[in-house]
Amino acid sequence: MDAVAVGLGLWLVPASGAALYYFALTLLGWTTRRPTADVAPHLHVTVLIPAHDEERTIPDAIRSVAASDYPADLLTVVVVADNCGDGTAAVARGLGAGCLERSDATRRGKGFALALGLDRVLDTPTDVVMVVDADCELSPVAVRRLVAALEAGADVAQSSVITRNPRVVPAGLIAGVGGQLENAVAAGLDRLGYPTGLRGTGMAFRRAVLEAHPWDAYGLTEDAEYAGRLRAAGVAVRFVLDAEVRSEAPPTAAAFGTQRDRWRAALFTPGFGIVHKLLSSKPLVLAHLAVTLAGVVAALPWLPTPAGEVAAVWAGALLLLTALPYLYAIRRGNYDTGGFVGLVKSVALTARLAVVTVGGRKRRVGGWQRTLRVAEAPARSGA
Repeated sequence: MDAVAVGLGLWLVPASGAALYYFALTLLGWTTRRPTADVAPHLHVTVLIPAHDEERTIPDAIRSVAASDYPADLLTVVVVADNCGDGTAAVARGLGAGCLERSDATRRGKGFALALGLDRVLDTPTDVVMVVDADCELSPVAVRRLVAALEAGADVAQSSVITRNPRVVPAGLIAGVGGQLENAVAAGLDRLGYPTGLRGTGMAFRRAVLEAHPWDAYGLTEDAEYAGRLRAAGVAVRFVLDAEVRSEAPPTAAAFGTQRDRWRAALFTPGFGIVHKLLSSKPLVLAHLAVTLAGVVAALPWLPTPAGEVAAVWAGALLLLTALPYLYAIRRGNYDTGGFVGLVKSVALTARLAVVTVGGRKRRVGGWQRTLRVAEAPARSGA
């Protein structure tokens, strides 16, 4: 009996550590602020937008940059139309953006588009390069806030990323809540003085950083690859909560699974420790919690009354500690849960994502792994 109790206690410790990690950091991130001092803009910013067949989404991205609370004469937009088969380049030029067209049948993907764009942009006298995905929109103050963080001494600044279509249940709900948690954890780490990672969009780099560390990340998770390289070189990434980039969530469960399958590659990128990688994967953390709670239920009949009561209370506290950040994220984002059916679908999709994260679903190939956009989804696409 004693051996079962000790083993169960050891079984509960890792899950409790993960729950405390998320609870403490999200609480810190949501309740405290590390304000970014506002300064008069004087640095020139080039917003680089890599794009592959994005003629439908890129107008909103470009217009959001134009609407920024930042001097127009200090702001340039450059689109890299990479292996496009549509009118992305023409649309970008029609909206006044600079456009580089790239066609290469073998070297395809966002990483290669960024390498070309950064090489060309660094031939200009720009001071800061900001990378924004073609399906994203900047908040009006995002550029100013990120530049202010760089002015305050940061070498690299990362914006928060908010889901802009959170009412698509369950994919949009999961993406929205997950984004809220990632932003809060990053804000908590930043508040404690720890560097954070890159999110692929809303990234701002000082020119000197890109010159000292030329872009060479060409995998499926190019942001994680480059972040790992910067971390190994001692270059910290500052997280700026009050700079927001709104990103489109996948409109269907299948598209969401494909996206997460691609992001799974981040678990295997160098530069970050295994504990950091595992804690950064919410599906893995939730899967571990589910297995832990199942283990507690299975062990209860074998435990004496005092130990069984302690285990039951511990498991209940663990479940509550895990649930509270998710419940607050739903409330904070004012997300539509879809009622009981929507919540059940969300739990089921989260379980699928955990399976994808653990084992993957398919052989990953190079090139653009484009996620289905809302405008491309069937009119009545069921999640």
